[in-house]
Amino acid sequence: QCLVGSEMCKETVPNSYAYGGALVLSPKFGWWQPQFTASLFWFQSNARSLNIQPLWNEVQPDFILNNSFTLPRGWFLNKKEDSHLVQSKAMHQKTEGTVDAQLTKSFLKDRALRVSLVANDIFRTGTYHFRVYGDRTYNEFENYADKQRFGIRLNYQFNATKNKYKGKGAGESEKGRL
Repeated sequence: QCLVGSEMCKETVPNSYAYGGALVLSPKFGWWQPQFTASLFWFQSNARSLNIQPLWNEVQPDFILNNSFTLPRGWFLNKKEDSHLVQSKAMHQKTEGTVDAQLTKSFLKDRALRVSLVANDIFRTGTYHFRVYGDRTYNEFENYADKQRFGIRLNYQFNATKNKYKGKGAGESEKGRL
Protein backbone atom coordinates (compact mmCIF):
# COMPACT_ATOMS: atom_id res chain seq x y z
CA GLN A 1 0.00 0.00 0.00
CA CYS A 2 1.18 3.50 -0.84
CA LEU A 3 0.92 6.34 1.66
CA VAL A 4 -1.43 9.16 0.70
CA GLY A 5 0.54 12.04 -0.80
CA SER A 6 3.68 9.96 -1.18
CA GLU A 7 5.51 10.28 -4.48
CA MET A 8 7.33 7.00 -4.05
CA CYS A 9 5.59 3.72 -3.47
CA LYS A 10 7.25 0.44 -2.46
CA GLU A 11 5.29 -2.76 -2.90
CA THR A 12 6.21 -6.42 -2.94
CA VAL A 13 5.75 -8.72 -5.92
CA PRO A 14 3.16 -11.32 -4.78
CA ASN A 15 5.07 -14.36 -6.04
CA SER A 16 7.84 -15.38 -8.41
CA TYR A 17 8.86 -18.75 -9.75
CA ALA A 18 12.17 -20.00 -11.08
CA TYR A 19 12.44 -22.86 -13.56
CA GLY A 20 15.45 -24.58 -15.00
CA GLY A 21 17.15 -27.67 -16.20
CA ALA A 22 20.64 -28.90 -16.99
CA LEU A 23 22.39 -31.34 -19.25
CA VAL A 24 25.63 -32.86 -17.97
CA LEU A 25 28.07 -34.80 -20.14
CA SER A 26 30.92 -36.56 -18.35
CA PRO A 27 32.89 -38.94 -20.57
CA LYS A 28 36.19 -40.48 -19.49
CA PHE A 29 39.24 -40.68 -21.77
CA GLY A 30 41.93 -42.55 -19.87
CA TRP A 31 43.45 -40.12 -17.37
CA TRP A 32 41.29 -37.14 -18.49
CA GLN A 33 37.64 -36.75 -17.45
CA PRO A 34 35.95 -33.61 -18.76
CA GLN A 35 32.53 -32.62 -17.49
CA PHE A 36 30.45 -30.16 -19.51
CA THR A 37 27.31 -28.70 -17.98
CA ALA A 38 24.85 -26.61 -19.97
CA SER A 39 21.87 -25.28 -18.06
CA LEU A 40 18.89 -23.10 -18.80
CA PHE A 41 17.16 -21.04 -16.15
CA TRP A 42 14.35 -18.49 -16.17
CA PHE A 43 12.10 -16.55 -13.81
CA GLN A 44 8.38 -16.02 -13.97
CA SER A 45 7.21 -13.14 -11.83
CA ASN A 46 3.60 -12.31 -10.99
CA ALA A 47 3.82 -8.52 -10.90
CA ARG A 48 0.71 -7.71 -12.95
CA SER A 49 -1.19 -6.74 -9.78
CA LEU A 50 1.37 -3.91 -9.45
CA ASN A 51 0.83 -2.89 -13.10
CA ILE A 52 4.27 -4.21 -14.04
CA GLN A 53 4.43 -6.34 -17.16
CA PRO A 54 6.75 -9.35 -16.77
CA LEU A 55 9.58 -8.66 -19.21
CA TRP A 56 12.26 -10.95 -17.81
CA ASN A 57 10.94 -14.38 -18.72
CA GLU A 58 13.67 -15.04 -21.29
CA VAL A 59 15.96 -18.04 -20.86
CA GLN A 60 19.27 -17.50 -19.06
CA PRO A 61 22.04 -19.95 -20.11
CA ASP A 62 24.95 -21.10 -17.95
CA PHE A 63 27.98 -23.12 -19.07
CA ILE A 64 30.54 -24.95 -16.94
CA LEU A 65 33.56 -26.91 -18.14
CA ASN A 66 35.19 -28.97 -15.41
CA ASN A 67 38.39 -30.83 -16.39
CA SER A 68 39.77 -33.55 -14.10
CA PHE A 69 43.13 -35.20 -14.69
CA THR A 70 44.22 -38.31 -12.78
CA LEU A 71 48.01 -38.19 -12.82
CA PRO A 72 50.58 -40.81 -11.79
CA ARG A 73 51.86 -41.28 -8.22
CA GLY A 74 48.72 -40.05 -6.47
CA TRP A 75 48.47 -36.63 -8.17
CA PHE A 76 45.17 -35.17 -9.32
CA LEU A 77 44.48 -31.87 -11.17
CA ASN A 78 41.12 -30.16 -11.57
CA LYS A 79 40.40 -26.99 -13.59
CA LYS A 80 36.92 -25.45 -13.70
CA GLU A 81 35.65 -22.69 -15.99
CA ASP A 82 32.24 -21.09 -15.42
CA SER A 83 30.43 -18.43 -17.42
CA HIS A 84 26.91 -17.26 -18.01
CA LEU A 85 25.04 -14.45 -19.70
CA VAL A 86 21.62 -13.12 -18.83
CA GLN A 87 19.88 -10.86 -21.26
CA SER A 88 16.22 -9.84 -21.55
CA LYS A 89 14.00 -6.89 -22.41
CA ALA A 90 14.03 -5.66 -18.82
CA MET A 91 17.50 -6.64 -17.69
CA HIS A 92 20.95 -7.10 -19.15
CA GLN A 93 23.57 -8.92 -17.12
CA LYS A 94 26.98 -9.76 -18.47
CA THR A 95 29.16 -12.09 -16.45
CA GLU A 96 32.75 -12.75 -17.24
CA GLY A 97 33.67 -16.33 -16.50
CA THR A 98 35.84 -17.45 -13.64
CA VAL A 99 38.63 -20.02 -13.66
CA ASP A 100 39.36 -22.22 -10.61
CA ALA A 101 42.08 -24.86 -10.21
CA GLN A 102 43.07 -27.45 -7.64
CA LEU A 103 46.18 -29.65 -7.55
CA THR A 104 45.91 -32.58 -5.13
CA LYS A 105 48.42 -35.18 -3.93
CA SER A 106 47.25 -38.30 -2.07
CA PHE A 107 49.39 -39.86 0.66
CA LEU A 108 49.44 -43.00 2.81
CA LYS A 109 48.79 -46.58 1.74
CA ASP A 110 45.01 -46.15 1.51
CA ARG A 111 45.26 -42.57 0.10
CA ALA A 112 43.36 -41.30 3.14
CA LEU A 113 45.42 -38.09 3.40
CA ARG A 114 45.08 -35.50 0.63
CA VAL A 115 46.89 -32.18 0.37
CA SER A 116 45.54 -29.68 -2.17
CA LEU A 117 46.73 -26.35 -3.53
CA VAL A 118 43.55 -24.42 -4.32
CA ALA A 119 43.08 -21.31 -6.49
CA ASN A 120 39.63 -19.75 -7.02
CA ASP A 121 38.89 -16.96 -9.52
CA ILE A 122 42.52 -17.00 -10.62
CA PHE A 123 42.25 -14.05 -13.03
CA ARG A 124 39.93 -11.99 -10.77
CA THR A 125 37.23 -11.92 -13.43
CA GLY A 126 34.16 -12.70 -11.29
CA THR A 127 32.65 -9.27 -11.97
CA TYR A 128 28.94 -8.93 -12.61
CA HIS A 129 27.52 -6.06 -14.68
CA PHE A 130 23.81 -5.32 -14.37
CA ARG A 131 21.56 -2.96 -16.31
CA VAL A 132 17.90 -3.08 -15.26
CA TYR A 133 15.13 -1.24 -17.09
CA GLY A 134 11.72 -0.59 -15.61
CA ASP A 135 8.75 1.68 -16.10
CA ARG A 136 10.47 5.12 -15.89
CA THR A 137 13.54 3.62 -14.14
CA TYR A 138 17.03 2.57 -15.11
CA ASN A 139 19.65 1.08 -12.81
CA GLU A 140 23.21 0.05 -13.67
CA PHE A 141 25.92 -1.28 -11.41
CA GLU A 142 29.02 -3.42 -11.35
CA ASN A 143 29.84 -5.81 -8.55
CA TYR A 144 32.94 -7.92 -7.95
CA ALA A 145 32.01 -11.15 -6.18
CA ASP A 146 35.38 -11.26 -4.32
CA LYS A 147 35.82 -15.00 -4.77
CA GLN A 148 39.56 -14.89 -5.46
CA ARG A 149 41.23 -17.25 -3.01
CA PHE A 150 44.52 -19.12 -2.87
CA GLY A 151 45.23 -21.70 -0.21
CA ILE A 152 46.08 -25.16 0.99
CA ARG A 153 43.44 -27.73 1.88
CA LEU A 154 44.10 -30.83 4.01
CA ASN A 155 41.67 -33.77 3.97
CA TYR A 156 41.93 -36.96 5.98
CA GLN A 157 39.43 -39.75 5.50
CA PHE A 158 38.99 -41.92 8.59
CA ASN A 159 38.39 -45.66 8.06
CA ALA A 160 39.24 -45.43 4.37
CA THR A 161 39.11 -49.19 3.98
CA LYS A 162 37.99 -50.72 0.70
CA ASN A 163 36.36 -53.80 2.26
CA LYS A 164 33.24 -52.37 3.83
CA TYR A 165 30.40 -54.40 5.36
CA LYS A 166 28.03 -55.46 2.57
CA GLY A 167 25.20 -56.79 4.74
CA LYS A 168 25.73 -60.50 4.02
CA GLY A 169 23.87 -62.64 6.48
CA ALA A 170 22.26 -59.72 8.28
CA GLY A 171 18.57 -60.33 8.83
CA GLU A 172 18.60 -63.87 7.37
CA SER A 173 16.77 -65.28 10.42
CA GLU A 174 14.07 -62.61 10.07
CA LYS A 175 13.66 -63.32 6.35
CA GLY A 176 13.29 -67.04 7.13
CA ARG A 177 10.72 -66.32 9.82
CA LEU A 178 8.59 -64.21 7.44
